[in-house]
Amino acid sequence: MTIRFNLLAGCESGIVKGVDTTNNGIYVVHKPAETYADAVTLLEWSLANDEIDYMQAFIATKKNNILRFNFAKESIQQIGTINRSSPLKGLAYLGEDRFVTCSENGSLSIDRIKNESLVSEVEANAGPDICRLRINPFNRTFFGTGGKENDLKIWSIEELIKNEKTKNKSVIFQAKNIRPNTVRLRMPVWVTDFQFIDERNRCLVATGHHQIRLYDPQSSARRPVQEIEFEQCPIMSLALLHSSNNERFLIGNTQGEMAQFDLKHLSTIVHKYRGVIGSIRSIETHPTLPLIASASIDQYVRIHHAETHHQVSKVILINLKFYTMCNTCTKAITQRHAIAEAIVKFPDSQTFQSYFNITTKKGDARLCSKIAGILAAKRTADLIPLCHQLPLSHIDIDYEHRHEENEVLIRCSCSTQYQTGVEMEAMVGVTIAAVTIYDMCKALSKSIEIRNIRLVEKTDNKIMSTDADSRSITCQASPNIALIKYWGKRNEELILPDNDSLSITLDLTDMHSYTTVSTSPSMTNDTFYFDGVLQTKLSSRMQKVLAEVRRRTKDDQNKFVEIRSHNTFPASSGLASSASAYASLAIALTKLFNLDNQDATAAYLARIGSGSAIRSIYGGFVRWSSVGECLSSCVFPMEHWSDLRLIILIFNSSKKPVSSTDAMQRTRETSTLFPARLATVNDKIEKLIEAIQNKDFNTFAKIVMIDSSQFHAVCMDTYPPVIYLNEQSKHLIDLVHAYNKTGDNGAMKVAYTFDAGPNPFCFIREEHVQEFLKLLKYIYPTTDTNVHKQVADSDEKFPSINVSIMSNVLERIMMISNNYLFSSLLISALFYISHAFTFPKFLDLNLAWRNCGPSSDPIQLKSLSITPDPIRIPGGLNITGSADVTVQIPADVSVSVTLERKVGPFFVKVPCVDNFGSCKYGNACELWAEFCPKYAAQYGLPCQCPIPANTYSVQNANIVVDKNVPAELLGEYRATVDIVSSQNHLGCVFIDLTVKK
Repeated sequence: MTIRFNLLAGCESGIVKGVDTTNNGIYVVHKPAETYADAVTLLEWSLANDEIDYMQAFIATKKNNILRFNFAKESIQQIGTINRSSPLKGLAYLGEDRFVTCSENGSLSIDRIKNESLVSEVEANAGPDICRLRINPFNRTFFGTGGKENDLKIWSIEELIKNEKTKNKSVIFQAKNIRPNTVRLRMPVWVTDFQFIDERNRCLVATGHHQIRLYDPQSSARRPVQEIEFEQCPIMSLALLHSSNNERFLIGNTQGEMAQFDLKHLSTIVHKYRGVIGSIRSIETHPTLPLIASASIDQYVRIHHAETHHQVSKVILINLKFYTMCNTCTKAITQRHAIAEAIVKFPDSQTFQSYFNITTKKGDARLCSKIAGILAAKRTADLIPLCHQLPLSHIDIDYEHRHEENEVLIRCSCSTQYQTGVEMEAMVGVTIAAVTIYDMCKALSKSIEIRNIRLVEKTDNKIMSTDADSRSITCQASPNIALIKYWGKRNEELILPDNDSLSITLDLTDMHSYTTVSTSPSMTNDTFYFDGVLQTKLSSRMQKVLAEVRRRTKDDQNKFVEIRSHNTFPASSGLASSASAYASLAIALTKLFNLDNQDATAAYLARIGSGSAIRSIYGGFVRWSSVGECLSSCVFPMEHWSDLRLIILIFNSSKKPVSSTDAMQRTRETSTLFPARLATVNDKIEKLIEAIQNKDFNTFAKIVMIDSSQFHAVCMDTYPPVIYLNEQSKHLIDLVHAYNKTGDNGAMKVAYTFDAGPNPFCFIREEHVQEFLKLLKYIYPTTDTNVHKQVADSDEKFPSINVSIMSNVLERIMMISNNYLFSSLLISALFYISHAFTFPKFLDLNLAWRNCGPSSDPIQLKSLSITPDPIRIPGGLNITGSADVTVQIPADVSVSVTLERKVGPFFVKVPCVDNFGSCKYGNACELWAEFCPKYAAQYGLPCQCPIPANTYSVQNANIVVDKNVPAELLGEYRATVDIVSSQNHLGCVFIDLTVKK
């Protein structure tokens, strides 16, 4: 029998083609009645009786039809359909007309061909999200499965048939996920392909996280015995090179990168192939000849020689004469801009509010989708084959929240200076941003829809200026909650307050405004976007801020700005959104235009924008003075009162009826109680500062609640009355006072305060948090399970609290910690996408240190240095240092570490997570004994407490760093290490470390 072709290829159109790789001939061997109705998904060879006349192939389609192709007759016959609700992901021929198949949902079966139809003999379940099934070609009584969150399993066919009722015994090996990485993040499981390499069932596994792993079921370990990484994209195909006696293998990824590896030296790339465009879908090797066939998304089949690595043949499976990349050489380089938009429609207001208020299980959907959309726009050319790779100069994604329609409008704008437009980048960016919101919110509802993806604007400026001076900066700030309120302005123009005020700045993780300010010589006017919506005009306060910036700046070219601001919490609802918005704007403008005396300037700009914004410039407890220049200052850092917590209850997130600016002026003009309140404010502030200093919660609670009540009394005394509190607000006041009566010996448990809105801020010590949250769930039950998620499993009753129950009045509860730190969600998002970035191979370390305790401390560091500089990562570093210890160090030593990282112009505290960060180690001696370095004995360092008095030193002690350092961890850090015992202060060391690429 003469076979006209030596390669079989299946297409998404459903067409099966034979390819003669010698003469580049293509033969259509099967064409369905309707193309693209049933794509080819799997091909499986079978050589029955080892005779070429009996050679056949089996083909699976998207609709799970099984076809048999007879090479002798060059004919295809449908032999049956596998009845599954999801497509097949594996098909293996067992001989004697029997198959093993597995679908995406894990439905696994052994089927037999009887009377030209399929009959199922054994059924099992391999678990969800299967990506691949393969049989062991060296021992066809075993096969494997794997997929997303479904690690490699190796099955015995004999056991599967024998133990049909106890199918779990059929799995002879189940892989275990690798350990968390260096930053303690779990690596998601994603098996994309695998190959058995011998009869012992040793198996090579490729993953969607660009890893190659080798498993040995006969070893004691279920984790991989070897593991390497290849480039930065998911590996989708893996094949053994049969002509090398199966000692080499090939992989291909979604970027079109294909490489050959040696099994004996897994970390060595034998050769990396070039010329492939787009994701590699499949790789196969000739059973005897050194030939490699690869099929990629660009519709080509390429044949490479395994030894010379040359491409010996290239065959296109379809006629591509209509598909070419446009020649842009004749086009002029111009400034090009495009805007695309999409709508994410939520099924109801409850789901929309859960998204809007960031109560989804995965976190802030807007922030994550913004990152995803920007990354996608940058990778458009990798996703759409015929798009040009563009040097994008600007990408931004904005959100317009339509509360009445329960939908969010997303806009992606892109700019470039090039020969072709950026409309595809804008379309891709907005699409991925929308899909990411769906992914983040799908747990809330499966009825969320993505609608109306479209291009809304495309511009091409033929005459343009080269904006070499264009620049942009983004800053974040949090709202502050007034403990003693500022109400009334003695100077409306400069916003000089009638009274001092005292506030606490919230955690950036939970509530913040972020503002991006851009400037360019080509701008002709100021523009302002809030939540993605272009505002028709700038407010008078914002105009005042910009006028002051122009008066102070030395930049004569950039006169105008574009401002884009977004809050992660409801605006104009009594949550101090204007404070965080103007604080972030003031900091951004100060940095963008490099204004003099930046701290004082930022504070001034914030104040003339919104008076209370001056308090959000700083963290911790902040006092804003009403005398002199009316400056603000930090009275105590947040860590001063470490067990203080804040619980915010959102009863109504809608806009308040009367703005604070209008209400203040009306109060000043009409309230008879206003002067009386002013006369008592300073005295209350001094007493409150003393209470904070002494951590006296009883006094703190009483003063805060009294001032809140007096403030709202003044508002109600205004004519016409300004009423911010609603029925739920008054109910909460009664609840807090009833709850405080249950305290021991009259001890206060909770203190409330209300800003200019109905939503209470409840201060509470950590020991009472869980009890109070359970009380809130009991008093304010709701059908929205996300509201009380912190105590979801509690059904505790409080019969002693004589307050009525109000159902479905609470929209959201926000729990604020005492740390002033940058967004942990953003950090998580960056770590999540860090695989998309390369790791720096050389690190430059700038180290400075000093003793920060008194010279009488018994522990004094004398020297400390790290070499070489730069260091290679992974690699080794050497530590040299010495310290004097003048007294015996006892066993009850505790060590407190305060770690801060520089973010923008500020150092922010890194929280303690899994014993890393700003932590207190009460068992310091136990930890030292457990992690005592190997070189300790060499230098006479004791590994057990007590530690004798002595002078201790190490010289070039070597430490091996065997992991990559993610680029996100580079930056400037400072740490204070404080060492104490139960009797004495022992020592303090301050370390300043900058880690650069």
